Amino acid sequence: MTESDMRRRAFIAGLTRLAGGAVAAELLGALAPAHAAALIVPEEDDRLDAQYVTASEPGSRETRGYFVQQKFGGDRRPGVIVIHDDRGLTPSIRDVARRLALEGFAAFAPDLLSPAGGTPADEGQARALAATLDPAGAALDVVGVMRWLTRERRTSGAIGVMGFSWGGTMASRVAVVAGRTLRGGVAYYGPAPSAAEATRVSAPMMLHLAGLDARANRSGEAWVKALQRAGKEVTAYFYPGVAAAFDDAEASGYDAAAARLAWDRTIAFFNQRLA
Repeated sequence: MTESDMRRRAFIAGLTRLAGGAVAAELLGALAPAHAAALIVPEEDDRLDAQYVTASEPGSRETRGYFVQQKFGGDRRPGVIVIHDDRGLTPSIRDVARRLALEGFAAFAPDLLSPAGGTPADEGQARALAATLDPAGAALDVVGVMRWLTRERRTSGAIGVMGFSWGGTMASRVAVVAGRTLRGGVAYYGPAPSAAEATRVSAPMMLHLAGLDARANRSGEAWVKALQRAGKEVTAYFYPGVAAAFDDAEASGYDAAAARLAWDRTIAFFNQRLA
């Protein structure tokens, strides 16, 4: 459980003690717009076509997800898969997909908790479900989504992947097993795979590492060095003084300057690699 989770639960518990369950529910409902205010692109943005679809690829499990692209300007856009953290397919991840769409990509955010019935509303339950997933199986689910997306008439067939925390780890795992179909991968923090897997990576990689996330950085630095020794194309950025989830406007460690810089670097990377 994160510090923000504990603060939130303590707040709700205190509110319930003071106001009673029914009144507390009403007050929390009134506070809900603050959650929406953290989003950068609203769900109802009329420039976008967003829908929930199921990616179905022969030999892979079906994976439901959030597919979004601009309404105008034609189809055949490069595709980017957005891998969520261990909270599942949350509003902030769907917001990332909408932001990518406004940058000119066809974005698909898969719900990797689909085999367990999808992301539950309770974040604690979502984390518990994510902990039960087989990482190798989840990576193959993303590869199935990737292959499905290459055949989607609305994409150009050039596909990249990005992920955050648990999803950052998964983005690197996907690069290990995806082969040359993957055109580029971006990992935001999260522990990296074993350095021994680096020789299997074909796609160029970009890593964003939070300066205060020592545990993830140890494996991240080893991963970068292993990729370099294997002759792979990799770029790593360290953001001093920020914690993991520095990019998430809903997180307590959000850092607007670092988030903007990492986003601009990510978009430039995908514009180059998926052209």
